[in-house]
Amino acid sequence: EPANDTRWADGPAHVLRCVHEVMARYQPDRFCTAVLLEVVPTAGGADVTVALGGHERPILTDGRTTRRVGENGSILGMLPAAEITDTPVPLRPGDSLVLYTDGISEARRGAEFFGGERVETLVSELAGKGGAAGIATGLAQADAEADLKTLAAVGAPPRGRRTVTGFQCGVVAAMGVVLGS
Repeated sequence: EPANDTRWADGPAHVLRCVHEVMARYQPDRFCTAVLLEVVPTAGGADVTVALGGHERPILTDGRTTRRVGENGSILGMLPAAEITDTPVPLRPGDSLVLYTDGISEARRGAEFFGGERVETLVSELAGKGGAAGIATGLAQADAEADLKTLAAVGAPPRGRRTVTGFQCGVVAAMGVVLGS
């Protein structure tokens, strides 16, 4: 039971180092990136501890300022030892902590990657226009663009592309309802 396991008490960086050790020992030809958060609710928001194992740093925004949080850490399973640290991040009412996959930052427009800087800029622009729901919708739209171009490139009929677009819109709308409530 993870809740009773003392290894969890040492923070998320320790947990990621344990994952690294298991991967290095039993799956030496594999690697991955990961982000692990410990979230402790407080009277004024939440105290979050961020640990990164090769994952892109999360983006923290309050609608006025936007910045990256966390310390870059080693990719899990790749190096002999993992360098991963815990970073405390206080969240206050109105803050959004945005985590995203490399599917967004590595999405391409032709030969050009969308990129982490553009993700940060997009989060900054969207934060003042609907908070978490606006950010999730904008990032989902950015991620979906590459999928639709791929479908067109492989000759998917327009009806199939419209179906995929409709499904993606439904998922984004549902996320907006859940995040907004």
